[in-house]
Amino acid sequence: MTPVLHGLTSEFAHGRAFSEVVPRANPAVTAGFTYTVASSYWERLAAVSFVLTSDGNAANRSVLLTVKDGSGVALDAVPPAAVQVASKVYTYVYARNATPVNDTLGLVNVQRVPRIFLQPAFSLVVTLTAAQAADQISAIRLYLERFDTGPEGLPIGMLAENMYVSEYERIGD
Repeated sequence: MTPVLHGLTSEFAHGRAFSEVVPRANPAVTAGFTYTVASSYWERLAAVSFVLTSDGNAANRSVLLTVKDGSGVALDAVPPAAVQVASKVYTYVYARNATPVNDTLGLVNVQRVPRIFLQPAFSLVVTLTAAQAADQISAIRLYLERFDTGPEGLPIGMLAENMYVSEYERIGD
């Protein structure tokens, strides 16, 4: 038997997984938000969206989405396509294979979503620069692909595989 590697890679996923939309509570005014991965899953971001409502005070707000590892070190960051000015309500959308767009008519800012598996304790951090007194982020949604890491999930690492295991994984339970 030849050992084969079973697990997750950035462009191809193998194993039991499910997609889930995860809403987040609105943060305090002038604040961004953080999402931290629980210990039950490895996750991959399929999409992230939220609304930023800027108050009437003159300033150029800038949003930064950062993926950090479990020790808080940045692994990837996505700056906005453009700044947001006063008295606007923009929807920010981060999606796979997105081309950066700042639509000043439709009030949508589109960016790429980081293509990285989020391990337990990894975090997604959205920060708001030059926030004014009543700026508010709302309607936060994370569309996640979740891979179970518990006893029912896919074993990760080098495994000896035979034709029966291969057939079982191809047809499922």
